Amino acid sequence: MSLVNDMLRDLDERQRTEGRAYTTVANKPKSHWPRTIIILLLLCVIAVLALNYWPLLHRYWANMTQEVAPKSQSTLVNQPNPIVAAPPEEVIDNARPETTPLNQIRVINWTQTTSQHGVLTLWLDQVKPFVVYGKTSTSLDIALEETQLSSGLPDNLAPLLSTVEIVPQADKSRFRMVASEPVNFLIELKQKPARLMIEVQTAPKRDVTRSIGETALAQEQAAKPIVDAPAIPEPSEAAKPAVSVTPQPTNASGVIGASTGAMQKSLKPQPTDAATVRQARRMLAKQEISQAQSLLRTFIERQPKSSWQSRYLLVQLLLATESYEEARTQLQPAPNNLSWALLRSRSHLQQGEATEAITLLRAFSEGVTRQDYLELLASAYQQTGQHDLAVQQYLSLLTLNAQEARWWVSMGVSLEHLGQQQKALEAYQSALAIPGQDRSLRQYAQSQIARLTQ
Repeated sequence: MSLVNDMLRDLDERQRTEGRAYTTVANKPKSHWPRTIIILLLLCVIAVLALNYWPLLHRYWANMTQEVAPKSQSTLVNQPNPIVAAPPEEVIDNARPETTPLNQIRVINWTQTTSQHGVLTLWLDQVKPFVVYGKTSTSLDIALEETQLSSGLPDNLAPLLSTVEIVPQADKSRFRMVASEPVNFLIELKQKPARLMIEVQTAPKRDVTRSIGETALAQEQAAKPIVDAPAIPEPSEAAKPAVSVTPQPTNASGVIGASTGAMQKSLKPQPTDAATVRQARRMLAKQEISQAQSLLRTFIERQPKSSWQSRYLLVQLLLATESYEEARTQLQPAPNNLSWALLRSRSHLQQGEATEAITLLRAFSEGVTRQDYLELLASAYQQTGQHDLAVQQYLSLLTLNAQEARWWVSMGVSLEHLGQQQKALEAYQSALAIPGQDRSLRQYAQSQIARLTQ
């Protein structure tokens, strides 16, 4: 038994010794097969779902691409790029509209050659076709296709045209004209330079040379006199005064005899201011200048307080014939307004009194928008040697109407006095480029150009 006990004791001690030599024992590795199997199952499920729903995902992605693409493009366009700037040519091309710009009517001129003939000229950028909507002996309805109006109408179109109406149109310029009496409308489209000319001629046509009286009439139309007394129209048949019966003496038997004359009826109504002016203009058209002056004088003597239109026309005729003393007498009782100031200034200029004309014109600053006012002021400055101020007035005139050759030539004269020879040459050349100008004015411009280019 002791031997057995010793063996047991040795075995027990050996086990304790082995336990002290090996403090840690490695765990048995776990198996990964369950996790791998789960992952494989999930991948199989995803593959099956992808195969079944792939067409739907493809269509959804295409729709999202179409919706997002324009937004991203506009965002990129609107964002500024501080590094690379687009060339100016590309920016301008992108900003241009697809439609071509409309043709422009830059200037509209009215040229009154005689009391029975005038020409309305529409100056264009390019030739465009016109359409006549209606044409009678007293009216014309016309339009220029693809044309935009950028100019105003002339101030005075009388006496041939009573009204010119601009009819608003989206893509054309349309005009409706009404004549004061039966006329012939002759329409012609010119190319070099581009312009539409509408000739207005009373019927029957007459070749009447421009006279001194007609020159005065043209000045009157440009001046547009403002009279204090309103024009009174000629009485119609229904409005004529009642017939006055003048009793005649009878003979001894109480019977009105042939020797004493029958009862006479006076059918002569008193003439009006407007009627007298119209009659005087008809005389001037026939070159009856002295008869027209006599008619106007007689009416002014009879109606001194209601004859302002007749007095205005008479003063113009007196200035045209250089009858300055009588013109001064007729101007004394005239009202103090812009129209009469223009007439007084013209009288001063013709007599070499430019300083008085300047003082008078400066008192009416409201005339700076009128061509006749600016032209008189420019001439006055030129006569007094104030050529810098004269050039300013001529530039204002050419801004209103660049197709007046007289103003280009006059400005060229003042530029020469200022020592600006090149600009003067350009002014004379601009005058020559305007068609239909006076022959003497054209010859003068040619001589000035030849002198400056030597």
